[in-house]
Amino acid sequence: GSEARAGKSLRTDLVGGKPTLPVIVAWERATPEERRFLERMVAAWDPGFMRPLVELFERTRALPEARSVIRSLCSSAQAALRALPPSVGRERLEAAAEYIAHQTDDLGV
Repeated sequence: GSEARAGKSLRTDLVGGKPTLPVIVAWERATPEERRFLERMVAAWDPGFMRPLVELFERTRALPEARSVIRSLCSSAQAALRALPPSVGRERLEAAAEYIAHQTDDLGV
């Protein structure tokens, strides 16, 4: 993904101790040892965690799953919004769902 295009660092949430959807998916699919690594990583981020994290994401296919979940949620939100009468609020919510979908693609999530 492209941090410059998305306008956000890929590590921002991890550095802040926020478990992201890919981390949650990886945790669900991880071995007990890998889960302990993820818990340590979220508790106290270290740049040295990046390589093993990427390897874990690849092994668990966490990124494609997270991308699929996010696209599905955005699509569901947009479908629900179409049931509402046209309004500025509806347009803004549709734009927000579209933005999130594009942000996800730009970050490679």
